[in-house]
Amino acid sequence: MSFIIGNTKVLSDFKKAKETGRLSHAYIIEGAEGSGRLTLARAIACTFSCHSENAPCYSCDTCKKIMSGGHQDVRELIHLDRASPIKIDTVRELIKEAYIKPGESERKIFIVENAQQMGIPAQNALLQVFEEPPKNVTFFLLTTNRNLLLPTLKSRAVTLKTEKLTDETVASEIEKRFPQHTGLWDETVILADGALGKAISLLSEEKTSDSVTLTKEYFSKMKEYASFSSLSMILNQKSVPDRASLFNLMTYFTLALRDILVYNSGYDGKLMFFANRETVRILADRMSESKLMSAYDTVCTVIRDHAKINLLSALSEINMAMCDDFQR
Repeated sequence: MSFIIGNTKVLSDFKKAKETGRLSHAYIIEGAEGSGRLTLARAIACTFSCHSENAPCYSCDTCKKIMSGGHQDVRELIHLDRASPIKIDTVRELIKEAYIKPGESERKIFIVENAQQMGIPAQNALLQVFEEPPKNVTFFLLTTNRNLLLPTLKSRAVTLKTEKLTDETVASEIEKRFPQHTGLWDETVILADGALGKAISLLSEEKTSDSVTLTKEYFSKMKEYASFSSLSMILNQKSVPDRASLFNLMTYFTLALRDILVYNSGYDGKLMFFANRETVRILADRMSESKLMSAYDTVCTVIRDHAKINLLSALSEINMAMCDDFQR
C-alpha cells in the first residue's frame, strides 16, 4: 500500500504534533462506518515506527506489516459483532501486553475497533491504564460515536475525527475498482456519503449490491402504473430468499421513501438513495402523501418484525402498500 485516500489533514496534524513532542498516550478516532478509522490508525502507527526520512513511507517492511495488520508491536482488537460486547477479560489481556516491552519498534500500539462495544467494566479497566500509562505505549480507540464511551475515558484521550471524501473522489475510486458495477456507481456514491470504505463494502458484498439493484428496479417500476402483480414479479421470495436479505433490502427502501417524502416537503439538499433527482420528482408526483406514509409504516414494521414475520406475508404487505391498485 503506497498511500491512504483521505484523512490527510488529520495525519498531517498528527505528524506535526509528533515533531513538537505534543503527543498523547491515548487517542479516540471517531468517524462513520467506512470512513477509514482503521486505516488512519495504522497510518499513524507507521509514523512512530517507520525509519524513512518522510515517514510514513508505506513501502518499507515495517510500514507494510503495520498497514496489513501484521506487525508484532501493533496489536489490533477488531470486534465486528455489534450484538455482543467487548469483554473485560479481552481488555485485561491488552493491558497485560501493554507492560511488555516492544520487540521490533520503540513503541507498542494498541488499536481497538468499535471501542463503543466495551462494557462499563471493560472501559473502567482501560481507564486505569489511561490514568497511569506505561512508557512508550499508545492506545487508539476507534468508534462511530465517542459519546458512547465513558466521560472519564474521553477526558484522558485526544479525539481525532475522520474526514469525508468528496463525491468525486469516491466515484473515481469505485470506477477503478468496480468496472463491472457501472449501473450502481451513482447510487453507491450517494449511499457512501463520503466514506470510501462503505462504498467498497456496498459493491464487494453480493447481497448488498443485489439489494441496491433491486431497490432501483422496484422504484423505477413505480414511476409508471405499478400493479400489485407487476410489483410482486420484482419483489418475491425468489428475489428475497431469507429474512436477512429482507432486512437489508428494507433499509434501502426506507432511504428511497425518505427521499420522496422530503422532496414533497420542499427539501432541495442531498438525497440519501436516489442519484437522479428527476426520478424522485416523478415518484413524488405519482405517490400521494397518504400512500407514502402507509408504505413507509409498512416497511418500518417489516424491519422491526423481520426476525419473526412470515416472509411471503411481509412481501405481499409491502407490494400492497406500494401498488396503484388501491385508492389512498
